[in-house]
Amino acid sequence: MKNILNEARQSKYFLLFVFLFGYAQSIQIRLLVRKKLDWYIFTPEAAVMSFVSAGILFFVMYIFIRHWQKSETFSTREALKIFSISMLVYLMVMKILGVFISLVFDTFERNFNQQSLALSTLSEIMNTFIYGSFFLAFYYYQKNKKNKSKSKGTIRHFLKLRSTSSNHSSILIFCLIT
Repeated sequence: MKNILNEARQSKYFLLFVFLFGYAQSIQIRLLVRKKLDWYIFTPEAAVMSFVSAGILFFVMYIFIRHWQKSETFSTREALKIFSISMLVYLMVMKILGVFISLVFDTFERNFNQQSLALSTLSEIMNTFIYGSFFLAFYYYQKNKKNKSKSKGTIRHFLKLRSTSSNHSSILIFCLIT
């Protein structure tokens, strides 16, 4: 639990961006559906739920990244595999949560008819593409930043060794190591 809170603290600007994007998205959808401007359009409950569902997606994607990503370098194939499986698992999790909520509020027939199910599934797929892309971009940006700081340390170490030694074999060893 401490690890999750620490990650959230370190990613606070990314999470703020995700929340604000969800808020702007909810305002846009409400304006398109209602076609009028009133106070309800600006209430944040849709943004909060978008943020929670994005958090579930991020958690699912993070699990698959930790499980499947073996190399330090970016692989499009691995990213597509992670994204695809994460989308399927996320859709299953959201549908299971939807069933539980609809059973609690006795709205199963209304929420799980053919039209509602198709619309909600399409919406969740679109949200997976949007928020999943945000997460992958942020995750790989952070990973790249860490790798660059590691390589800077390696280069500094090499330069320090090079300045203390006049042996040219250290250049060859450094090139073979990296």
